[in-house]
Amino acid sequence: MNLTREEAIVKFREHWLWLSENPKAEKWEAPMVSDGITVYCFLCHYTSVDCRKCPIQWPSTTNWFMCESSNNKNQDDGLWLQWKDAHDGKDYKLATRLALQIANLPEREVQ
Repeated sequence: MNLTREEAIVKFREHWLWLSENPKAEKWEAPMVSDGITVYCFLCHYTSVDCRKCPIQWPSTTNWFMCESSNNKNQDDGLWLQWKDAHDGKDYKLATRLALQIANLPEREVQ
């Protein structure tokens, strides 16, 4: 599946909004996700997992795996990993809050 930048962003937001409404579900259980989507992330799929091209501005000072790390020193504090930890730990209230935060991250300027 080839996606434009705009399509990837829309599907990314739809996916995370769905996860916020279905906090017990796994990422791959979302109805908009197909087996052809790289690591079940529309942005990773769109960029071929080249994080430097991610069209979303993650709250991170690193330019690689921004969803997993907020800086170059701590590799386990990014929003996606926080969501995963909350979800896997069955803290669905926190997982919902984080999914909404992820769904509403701002876009990066086109480079």
